Amino acid sequence: MLATYGAVAVLVGTSAIVGQAVFALSGRRPWSWAAPAVGLATLIVVCAIAIKLPGRDVTSVAVCAVLVIASGAWLLRRLVFSRPWRPLVVALLPVLGASLPFVAEHRVGLPGVSLNNDTAVHLLWAEALRSPAIATLHPIAAGYPLGPHSLTATVASALGARMDHALTGVLLAGMPVAALAAAGVAPRASAWRQVLIGLLASLAYLFAAYYSQGSFKETLLATFLLAFVVVVRDLARTTWRGRSWPSSLRAALPCALLAAGGVYGFSHLALGWFGAFLAVWMALELLASPSLITSRHRLRGWLSPAAAAAAGAGVVLILVLLPSFSRLHQYSQVVGTAPVGGHAAGISVSDLGNLAGPLSGYEGLGVWKSADYRFPPVDAFQKGQLTALALGALVFGVLFALRRRRYVLSAAVVACAAIYWYSDRTQSPYVTAKALAIGAPLVGLLAGWALLSGPTEARLSSGAEALRVIVGLVFAGFALYSTSLVLRASPILTPAQVSELSQVRTSVGAAPTLYLGNDDYAPWDLRTVHLGFLQPTTAPPIAVPRSQKPWAYGQPFDFDSVDPSQLDRFSYVIATNAPFASQPPPNFRLVRRLRLYQLWQRVGPTGSRTSADPGDAPGTVFDCRRRQFARLARERGVAAVMTRPVVVAASAALTPGASARVAMPIPKGDWELSLEYTSPDDLKVAAGGSTWRLPANVGRPGPYFRVGTVHSQGAARPTVVSLYEVHPSRLASPNSIAYLSNVAATSRPDTRQMVPIANACGRYVDWYRTTR
Repeated sequence: MLATYGAVAVLVGTSAIVGQAVFALSGRRPWSWAAPAVGLATLIVVCAIAIKLPGRDVTSVAVCAVLVIASGAWLLRRLVFSRPWRPLVVALLPVLGASLPFVAEHRVGLPGVSLNNDTAVHLLWAEALRSPAIATLHPIAAGYPLGPHSLTATVASALGARMDHALTGVLLAGMPVAALAAAGVAPRASAWRQVLIGLLASLAYLFAAYYSQGSFKETLLATFLLAFVVVVRDLARTTWRGRSWPSSLRAALPCALLAAGGVYGFSHLALGWFGAFLAVWMALELLASPSLITSRHRLRGWLSPAAAAAAGAGVVLILVLLPSFSRLHQYSQVVGTAPVGGHAAGISVSDLGNLAGPLSGYEGLGVWKSADYRFPPVDAFQKGQLTALALGALVFGVLFALRRRRYVLSAAVVACAAIYWYSDRTQSPYVTAKALAIGAPLVGLLAGWALLSGPTEARLSSGAEALRVIVGLVFAGFALYSTSLVLRASPILTPAQVSELSQVRTSVGAAPTLYLGNDDYAPWDLRTVHLGFLQPTTAPPIAVPRSQKPWAYGQPFDFDSVDPSQLDRFSYVIATNAPFASQPPPNFRLVRRLRLYQLWQRVGPTGSRTSADPGDAPGTVFDCRRRQFARLARERGVAAVMTRPVVVAASAALTPGASARVAMPIPKGDWELSLEYTSPDDLKVAAGGSTWRLPANVGRPGPYFRVGTVHSQGAARPTVVSLYEVHPSRLASPNSIAYLSNVAATSRPDTRQMVPIANACGRYVDWYRTTR
């Protein structure tokens, strides 16, 4: 927890210092609410360039330290700052709001695990930036934008923090940075109004939903775009007309760095949003002032500083992008030049990614009472009412801005809507959802500013002003409540798997190791290991499953899932500790047993044997009345027989505070229980007078884990297994569900013995071997 929030404090603080120094260089002495966003974009650019130099992360840390110290020294006599407490309040509340997932799940960790497991790959790439060994094991995709990864690696090295803690800090830091930039649209408003405006932008529903699934590219681009709009708004209001060319050149420096930060984080495609906004804004300004078109002198006077600013921004942008030009070009060859990418990127127009279907455009309005943004609210009638409220707030915002000739925010929303419209008709729903999320904070900002800005800016009668504020508070209440639903439902990285697999990593070193589990974060936890998998994964190499035991999603792996020739490729095998599994070959010895996993070492070649089980169990009954087994019974060879396990389907989905009971007709004796489950919280299992605690597990379904030993009085008196969550939080979402698939009981001690195949008829067989 300290590492994560320490990273947030360091990032926001240093970003504010660097960003304000940039504004000072651009000719602005007073504090700018967009300074932290400009500073964050600058740090991303600097880290992305510096980490490629000799020394890698050490060099990046040193360069950033020099930049921050120099910026602080530059500001000592140049910064004009009043009411320093207000930015602290504006920044603190979004951090508290974005911490809801941690409160709900009783732990601080990477959000979105199992919702969007691409984050595991991003962690590996961030580590690869500072480690040549990791880069060899886990190559970075060609041309992929690595700005956020570079910043994460730099923060991790500077603070001595784990990479996942640093990335969580980067994700979380985007919230206060966005809130501060948004609050800048109402600098003269009272504190509570600024706070609410900042919250409506930084905790906009879809923006928060992408944060809650660990998606940093979209949230960072949305933050930089929002700040870009606010900076342009300030320029247009106070310093645009009448500026000299040199002054205009300098004034655009923050805009150039924000755009560069977007490119380093999202690729060249980010320029589509910045360019579309500027085009729409310029068009609105010209349409609103026909005299600019009819009078060449006025048009020249208006365009001259704009052209100077654009030229200055363009030069700075080109200069800071030059070090990464080859990567940008490489990536553009893959994804094309459409504003949001395309099927050229390998994402077909029918690809849903992690979505259940296309998102409704109404989600972008910010009022969406669903704990999972991928699904609509349950109450369709209420959804319509709340959508009407949100749409009304947006329309009012547009009219409010147009009447006051403030076109910047409206232009930004229109530009984002145009990109969403284009994407919806040409790209996959997965890509289109990104476009919707990137524009969400601007929608919240426009509505919040129009409804909650100060009365001096609104210039309404007292009655109309009161009504405006009441509607604004109602809108803010429903919008923030919607966001709280999606934040509370975010699954958080569980510490048990991370801790145990990290211990295994130290035991195996870099030796070839096969992982018989189904967890997308295992490559990260075992990052220094030459790792093999059976499940589809983006981290090579992939082992080949046994043809006689094909794997289906949701089924467990064990030693018989792999052909013996494949096992000889590996020095170690990592398996769960469940007794409900096929017997390891005799050339494997147990070298480490942990609560969830066990480590086996190969000490010789693996002998051939054939799996008898169907895929979801360690064995099967040899029914010699069937042709397959009757033929085998006439063969020479041996079979490994064992007491038949008892498997009962729990088929339970436990919401917070719920419990389930499973009656198991187990024969008399001692039996080992194994449970197939996923759960965002710890589970308690009680049976036969004993109680066990299983750690939270947000991996993929399939693996069984050992529970404990129970003594049965006989099948006539079924053993009742009770399962329930441990200390469910009052803030836990109803969508935070523990899924219990099957409970298995395996005889203890292990009863496996070798018999001639002819004697295996009617018995439960794990595996067999025939001889010629």
